[in-house]
Amino acid sequence: MTQMNYWRLVIYVCLAIGPCLAASGPAQTAVTGRPAPLRITTVSLDSKTFDPVKGQKVELAFEINKRADVVVTIYDRTGAKVWADRKGELEAGEHKVVWDGRRSDGKVAADRVFLYVIEAVGGTEKVVYNPSGPTGGQWVKPHEYTLDKKTGKIEYVLPKACMVRLRAGLKDGLMAATVLDWAPRRAGRHTEQWDGKDPSGLMNLINHPDLALELACYTLPSNTIIRTGKQMPVEPNQPVLDRRERSKLWATDKKYLHYRHNPRDCHDTRFSVSFPKRIGLDEEGNPIVSGTTPLRIELDRRDADSITNSRFEILLYVDGVFFFEIEEGTNPFTFQWNTETFAKGPHIITANLRSYDDHVGVVTRKVVVGAK
Repeated sequence: MTQMNYWRLVIYVCLAIGPCLAASGPAQTAVTGRPAPLRITTVSLDSKTFDPVKGQKVELAFEINKRADVVVTIYDRTGAKVWADRKGELEAGEHKVVWDGRRSDGKVAADRVFLYVIEAVGGTEKVVYNPSGPTGGQWVKPHEYTLDKKTGKIEYVLPKACMVRLRAGLKDGLMAATVLDWAPRRAGRHTEQWDGKDPSGLMNLINHPDLALELACYTLPSNTIIRTGKQMPVEPNQPVLDRRERSKLWATDKKYLHYRHNPRDCHDTRFSVSFPKRIGLDEEGNPIVSGTTPLRIELDRRDADSITNSRFEILLYVDGVFFFEIEEGTNPFTFQWNTETFAKGPHIITANLRSYDDHVGVVTRKVVVGAK
């Protein structure tokens, strides 16, 4: 046989057996001939955000490479199961699931961030799609971060979907306002509106020379869905996973501090500032203080346990200037304020209550120093 005829024979054999190998389908591997493992692939959402109150829905598409029983489950941030769609046995190929944003009991889910998990079982094989580990809880730096002091618009660009907290205060000084308290935002450009004031409206900081804005962001897992629209009353979903199980579901170990927190406790600290000593009030209802006046700081009962367990400090400012701090706060705490060191007349007193795990609360009050 000549060399040319030999290679012609080789090509003929390859062309003849090639279709036979291809006919074995994707469940066979070319190397070993063993069945390929069950896989969930090409997972995608038609939209990262939606508002179910407006009738919007979200469509989840995925593929399985061979026949399997499939269930798609939606969890909230506490680890509670919100909704599930048991698809039963599906053939290999592409499939879709539509969620209308409602819980299993038909009520619109109140949380703003949800995690979807896909499970497939085929024979003795089980595979779970949940990429929260490598994709969620990473601190990121926003791009093109700007403040327009004339309009109060704050703009920034997120490289990925994130939870965002935006604070305003003074450099090396008080924290005055939280514009966003860990709100979910999709990837892309965002604009937040701030009037330049603290919540009481007593301080206008937007043109202060020491104004400091702090924008903190951490990534949401790629398998999250963000519900937009107005905030809704939260009704607990059952059952809620314990800390260990939630840590497995959301992969919170070794992640950014606030990603690990229970979302029900991760917000500005709520507390009150009062004057237990009988005092007078001016025409606007502001306290009139004189001499040494007790000033009482007390945690809201809804936050008392979580903040006390994490420990906290209390800082006091008058007219934006620091004048008192206690690093190991107690609840309640009473400070004996010597008002004689301050000029008579109106003043703005601001209390910051800072927990050791980076939660801060602000209360600002107007007081009048001097006899009525």
